[in-house]
Amino acid sequence: MNITEAIWQNCKANPVKEAIVSDGRIVTYKNLYELSLAVTNKLLVFGVKKGDVVANRLENPIAFIASVLAIARIGAIGMPFNNKWSDEETVELLQKNSAKFLINPLNIQAYENKKLLSLKNIHAEELFLNSYTQDDLNVPNFIDEMDDKPWWIGLTSGTTGAPKSIYKTHAKMLLSCAVYPELHNADYERVFVSLDLKISFGLGTVIRTLLSSKTVVATQNPMADNFFAIMQRDKPTNVTTSVAIIALIVKYAKTNLVDKELLSSLKRVTIGGAKVSQNIRADIQHYLCDQLEVRYSSTESGPIAVATNETYKLYPTSSGKIVPWVKYQIVDENHELLNLEQTGMLRFQTPIMTDKYINDKTASQKHFKDGWFYTGDIGTIDQKGFLYISGRADHLINIGGVKTHPEAIEIILSSHEDVIESAVLQLEHPIDKSMVLVAVIVAEKIVDEKELRVLCNIKLNAMLVPQFFVMLNELPKNPSGKLMRNQLAKMLQINNFEKK
Repeated sequence: MNITEAIWQNCKANPVKEAIVSDGRIVTYKNLYELSLAVTNKLLVFGVKKGDVVANRLENPIAFIASVLAIARIGAIGMPFNNKWSDEETVELLQKNSAKFLINPLNIQAYENKKLLSLKNIHAEELFLNSYTQDDLNVPNFIDEMDDKPWWIGLTSGTTGAPKSIYKTHAKMLLSCAVYPELHNADYERVFVSLDLKISFGLGTVIRTLLSSKTVVATQNPMADNFFAIMQRDKPTNVTTSVAIIALIVKYAKTNLVDKELLSSLKRVTIGGAKVSQNIRADIQHYLCDQLEVRYSSTESGPIAVATNETYKLYPTSSGKIVPWVKYQIVDENHELLNLEQTGMLRFQTPIMTDKYINDKTASQKHFKDGWFYTGDIGTIDQKGFLYISGRADHLINIGGVKTHPEAIEIILSSHEDVIESAVLQLEHPIDKSMVLVAVIVAEKIVDEKELRVLCNIKLNAMLVPQFFVMLNELPKNPSGKLMRNQLAKMLQINNFEKK
């Protein structure tokens, strides 16, 4: 089945129900059906056909969602186009994913590059500005089975380089409704997707919400002050977002003393993409909503573990309990099986995972072995199925032969009551070329460096206490909310730092 067929069934069953609410505009399920169908027929006129890859750089949520569904309806494959990519990244990703078409936003110049001469530009004006006719609403006859065919190219977080690409298939998208909790939970009746809709987590949430006959709330303006205006106007029952975005929202709430009673419709906050510090969790419950759900997941695998308020009370350092449909193992560097409670490389099997990256044999061989997906995380799993992440395999710190993961130090730093979040990097000092540890702190106010040192000295080997502390307003993160450690390292200038 094509994913759009299931959504069209919802459109026919619930024609007047709100499908999308975006910046004051309401699109019913009937409106969504007609708009997407009109765009489908217009894309066919432009020559888009089954199997073609269509890059999408639209920013307006309604236009973006309608065009994604139109592309999928044809049997073509959509892919995100991030307007913040460099020319080098853009060319690499469009070529790697064999993009043939590019949809451009209203009044935006077509993207052109001499290395992409075969790329055909389509303008949003040609898809959306002209009113559609009855001919545009004729349903094209697509009879081919699409279950195992891709409808979207998901991009990984790309925290250490260019994102890797995977195919999202129709069948696994439909199956994801069964393995995510949204379908059966009233807290997800009106889902505010406070995310970039082009990332897999954002778009996946939108599609699952529509497949569940519920309402998507979306915005083109992600600023924190607009968040509270949307909450009061559109009354979402759930906010699904990233760590990076929720940190800005709670900071705004604290600064402006936002009254929690103004968010009375909100039943649950759902966060994915990265671990949430204890201080941010406390602020969410104090200023936004009592119920919090944090998902450990990936673009490649879908959800793996879920942490709730109850999880954190009983297992405060856990990343959540592994969901029942996920198989898990811990292995050593030689891929030999370890016992539960031991620490090693984590690998998983899920019913909606992919098995390779597009045109990237090296990365595929590294992360997919014998039917297992290797997340790149080091950690352990207890006898009850609770997951504990130590850190990333490629982030290991080694100072004078003493090894640890930066996350272990970051947890200690973030336990300080005034620290919102932190990051620890191992860098080469430019003068004496020794390896030093730099702690970057985001805090509500200036934190006494001595307090942080005392905190670290109590719980860490002396070699692992950071020599330098830097205060920043925020950490560089990708759209999924994951820390960009390479970018942070480039930002730091330690030339004038004196060693302690």
